[in-house]
Amino acid sequence: MIRKITEGFSPKHYLVELILGLTAVFGFYLIIAWSSYSPFDSAWSVSGYQPEIINKAGKLGAWVVDLFFTFFGDVGHILPFLICITPIYFIRTKRVDSLTWTRFSLRMFGFITFMLGATALCALLLNNTPYHLAGGVLGGSLVKHLFPVMGKFGILLFGVALTVLGFVFCSGASLIRLLVAFYHWITMQNERTAPPENSPHNAEEYAASTETERAENETAISAPAYNDSSSVHISGLETAQEDKTAPISVDNADMLEKFDAYDLGADQNLPHVSIAGDDYSYDDEAQDVRHVAEQSGLRPAFIQNGASNATETADMFTSDDSDSVHIPEVKLMPSNGVRPTANPLSAAGVVEPVEVMGKIDKKPTALFEKIEEELDDDAELAAQFAQQEAAREQARQIKAQEMGISLAEPPTESDAGLRTISIDQAIALFGDHKAPEKPTTDMPSLDLLDQHSSQTVNVTETELRATSQRIEQRLRDFNVKATVKDVLVGPVVTRYELELQPGVKASKVTSIDTDLARALTFKAIRVAETIPGKPYIGIETPNAKRQNVYLRDVLDSETFRNSTALLPMALGKDISGKPVVIDLARTPHLLVAGSTGSGKSVGINTMILSLLYRVKPEEVKFIMIDPKVVELSVYNGIPHLLTEVVTDMKKAANALRWCVDEMERRYQLLAKLRVRNIEGFNERIDAYRAEGVVIPDPLWKPSDSMDTTPPILERLNYIVLIVDEFADLMMVAGKQIEELIARLTQKARAVGIHVILATQRPSVDVITGLIKSNIPSRIAFTVVQRNDSRTILDQNGAEALLGRGDMLYLANGTTELMRVHGAFMTDDEVNRVADDWRARGKPNYISSILESSEEDEADNEEGYGASDDELDPLFDKAVEVVSSTGMTSTSFIQRRLKVGFNRAANIMEQMEQQGIVSEMRNGKRELLVRNTSSDY
Repeated sequence: MIRKITEGFSPKHYLVELILGLTAVFGFYLIIAWSSYSPFDSAWSVSGYQPEIINKAGKLGAWVVDLFFTFFGDVGHILPFLICITPIYFIRTKRVDSLTWTRFSLRMFGFITFMLGATALCALLLNNTPYHLAGGVLGGSLVKHLFPVMGKFGILLFGVALTVLGFVFCSGASLIRLLVAFYHWITMQNERTAPPENSPHNAEEYAASTETERAENETAISAPAYNDSSSVHISGLETAQEDKTAPISVDNADMLEKFDAYDLGADQNLPHVSIAGDDYSYDDEAQDVRHVAEQSGLRPAFIQNGASNATETADMFTSDDSDSVHIPEVKLMPSNGVRPTANPLSAAGVVEPVEVMGKIDKKPTALFEKIEEELDDDAELAAQFAQQEAAREQARQIKAQEMGISLAEPPTESDAGLRTISIDQAIALFGDHKAPEKPTTDMPSLDLLDQHSSQTVNVTETELRATSQRIEQRLRDFNVKATVKDVLVGPVVTRYELELQPGVKASKVTSIDTDLARALTFKAIRVAETIPGKPYIGIETPNAKRQNVYLRDVLDSETFRNSTALLPMALGKDISGKPVVIDLARTPHLLVAGSTGSGKSVGINTMILSLLYRVKPEEVKFIMIDPKVVELSVYNGIPHLLTEVVTDMKKAANALRWCVDEMERRYQLLAKLRVRNIEGFNERIDAYRAEGVVIPDPLWKPSDSMDTTPPILERLNYIVLIVDEFADLMMVAGKQIEELIARLTQKARAVGIHVILATQRPSVDVITGLIKSNIPSRIAFTVVQRNDSRTILDQNGAEALLGRGDMLYLANGTTELMRVHGAFMTDDEVNRVADDWRARGKPNYISSILESSEEDEADNEEGYGASDDELDPLFDKAVEVVSSTGMTSTSFIQRRLKVGFNRAANIMEQMEQQGIVSEMRNGKRELLVRNTSSDY
């Protein structure tokens, strides 16, 4: 029976091994000193030749090696190698355990004797060098004192005798065995040593060996680490050894050597496979099953222990062309109640081996236990969902009865069975949101958002290790040497953090990201050249199954609930699954861009709902511009709005102009109260009210209202201007919109006006350099090409995103991109939150926001509203100014003719239609006709 051997070691054992290890290191140091030895170095026997040491081991190494050559002559060449190899030999062969003081003394005696004989032979037979004696001081002294007594021949015999005797005592090897091995090597014999009774050579060795060696050989051959109560039989291809009394029966000498060479010590950690009756059971405490079997047909049989019902088994796989042992990982198959089939070996007491296949399922580490853990209340959540659905259906039936609509009869296959109802009735009945009721809480409840069951990332440690190795190998294929140091598993992507070899630039990896993604068979990968706080680069790969990020999970997190931000906005979760919350008051403006379907509009809704869950209408007001009509119109009627959601682009320009005017008015108020920002203004107002003092509006004029007294100054609320698609604004009046946005983004932060711009056209004519320079905080969703990514972020990376809310966030004042997986919510959830706020109060709209200014009205009356066939009354004068000066910009016409921007742009378009100026190219127009008369 093969059993697990576990032997304890005393502290003395480890101390001896430590000393031997340090000795081996010192010997390696002396080998370096020996290889670079120079007789001119200042050392033990030489001084003053040269000030610098040539030896690579320094002065100590040169000193020790010179000492060896001085005392032992040419024999000193082997001393560094003996000092290095001998300790390693003792450690590898486990001879430290049997090393006693007596044996140590005998070996030291043999070493000294060997050195005396070797140095004497060198001094007698070899020639001296210009720097040292051939036998050193030791050999020279022996020859000098013994030569008058023994002569040259006597010293020669004496030296040989001392050398052989010292070698035998020092090495502990048998001289006869060495001679036999030397004979086999000379005659090209490759026969292996067999048991003493089967080989004449072994018989001679056996007879010549000592009693201790004979006992050790018998023990090693008969029972190498087996139980006393069992024996092991090794069968051939067709026959089985039936003799239980013989300890081992072998048909192949090579097989015996490989079998004996396999270490069955404590380090193997062999498991227990117990066979009881018809069932096979596997010991859970076992860590691995080690198999070694001979591919030529020889295999170990499983021997039944006569003393117990359980046996311990282990196969051993070896290769014919290599002595190395390959140990695969296996797991036992269930018995399934099937009895073992009859086997001819059972007559000899041999039990049929257990069938194995696959690999052992290892317990996951703490990291993967955290990743793969599931909530225990999934069943409870499912029950809650079913209960909510039933309550919703019951409420729908009651509502239908109140409306006089019958929902009891199911519709037939023909159109006659269908019932016609109005849009409002359909929304009231089948809309997945509650009817507006007066809420009892100050802020909306998270119950308005759907609750989803927990999700897990199905990734194992084995998969991560395999992918890490693949990444390292593929990088080596591109001549980039890197090592994976850490792996961060996120809900959507996994980031492998790599340490580059010194001298390798991160840009080298970035330049091959597309080729690397193809080599790794990933849809796309992103290379993060810097990771904050770590000296690594990151390679972000998509997960096989992405995890959904829901808005409720982010808003219900500690990060959002405990946020101290004035205007907190939840974006989603970062690459490690942690919620990401930013403060719009510190941002202070945000540019959002991405291709169609990348999740841009969902991201805008996420930001709006985040604010609606944290701020009240008296604190924050919204101005929403929605050219697509359907994205933001759902928020119409909430008390946070200053005006209805703007869908007309001409009115949108008026809303931007009102924001600019409001910004200027607020700055005048700040100057009157001698404060710098909106926070200081509100604190000053609160302080006055605490003292029982109020201040009238210093900017009020009697013509502003019908009141006879000025209004009282109140706290200023924040204003958030949201434009879902500002590319449409740029198409209507690009230059004017660009100037208005630039003025707001430059100055509006201090007075509490913040801008969020979104577009699906990340081109340079929409996201101009002027807008980018004033909005440093940006979010990029998936884009088509790298140029679009650079237009948004001034960096690459957005082209490698995965869509569906996957984004890169560039914070204000930084150049590091944060990858965020945007939160998702349904349209019904947005409707429920908006209905909740509509039930709390009504908005107080400001009509002047959408009204045109007097200057624009004058422009429209004088020519901007004219038909296309009718030229502007100032057209002739504009042509004269352009032809005389050569200036073809709209702003120049606006300044020279003193008209509004819209009218000046209309005049420029008319000159383009008449062929006076060219179309816009790279932001400029060319004058096509000079000195043109005004005959048009």
